[in-house]
Amino acid sequence: MEVHVVSSTVIPQSLPPTETTKIPLTVFDMVIPNMHEAVLYAFMPPTPTNTTLKDGLMKALKLFPTLAGHLSENNDRRRPYVSVGGNGGGVLIVETNVALELLDILPLEPSPKLLQLHPQTDVAQHLLQIQFNRFSCGGLVIGITNHHRVADGKSMSSFFVTWAKLVRGLHIDSVDFISKIKAQMPRKHSTFEILAAHLWKKVTRARGLDLDTLTEMSVAVNGRSRLRPAVPSEYFGNMVLNTIPRARVKELNEGSVADVARLVHDAVGRIGNGYIRSLIDFWEINGGDELVSLADVEGPVLCPNLEIDSWLGLPFHEVDFGAEGSLCGFLPSWVPVKGLVILKPNVVGKGGVDAVVALFEDHARHFKQISHSLD
Repeated sequence: MEVHVVSSTVIPQSLPPTETTKIPLTVFDMVIPNMHEAVLYAFMPPTPTNTTLKDGLMKALKLFPTLAGHLSENNDRRRPYVSVGGNGGGVLIVETNVALELLDILPLEPSPKLLQLHPQTDVAQHLLQIQFNRFSCGGLVIGITNHHRVADGKSMSSFFVTWAKLVRGLHIDSVDFISKIKAQMPRKHSTFEILAAHLWKKVTRARGLDLDTLTEMSVAVNGRSRLRPAVPSEYFGNMVLNTIPRARVKELNEGSVADVARLVHDAVGRIGNGYIRSLIDFWEINGGDELVSLADVEGPVLCPNLEIDSWLGLPFHEVDFGAEGSLCGFLPSWVPVKGLVILKPNVVGKGGVDAVVALFEDHARHFKQISHSLD
């Protein structure tokens, strides 16, 4: 795939340099991996022009100013913060042409080639980076990377939907997306529990692990509704914590999906108001020291473990920039971490769930053979 860069510019922060606001990171931001995440949106033609998209983006950034801010370092035991206004910051915009028709790369499937469709994440100088990839047919792929410590999936989905509405000229109610809470932050199974249990069992079997091997599954839990009082849905930032159910391979092989779903359910249930507040207290007692994230990936292989992230219930599929171009693909970018699982809503079919599962080739072949069996 030949991707030709046409231009690379930076949209500056909307606040004047004389108006600077420092928004401290919370403990929920600090336990998130210090990295950029990348996702891709594919749209069939016709699509809005890049100028129209950028105009809408500048309006959206006034509602989500932290995305154009500057992230400080954790120096002299001071709490890191996002600086809104002043020098630095801004949003990187890259515009490209791709000498292919969009149908040539659909459906979007994990591949190292996808890395060409968004700015690099390992050398990112901006919290938000966006790449508009124009295909010869008029199709468009928008590649977006954002710093994970500034916003989680729930927050970014709100940003995408708002941006798209503004491009379409819709009215957006005034909402304080930098919630005041940010500065003050001190046996029926769900669809997720069932899918997580099923995938844990099948991936473990596909890997051919010894029966006595202990395997863990890191599960991301949205803490917004679990804190008391609950965090408002418009809160922008991170409120995701990880819980880790554990089991021996023999338990997973011999147990039913319901048995394993109970392990997931119980682990998720431990992330409650008391747990969350104890984390806040722990961080405050220790002066806001840098925390070691349980979610940090050490190397590209999690085996015998898994990490599962759910994007179900997040309105990414509602991103509609108008111009009659329909959303025809949505996928996280290429992440070469064996053992990472992402659940996302299917955006091109009639509902349903897609599971992106990263495995070694021999494990993947076996997984495909057994993934839809019920035993």
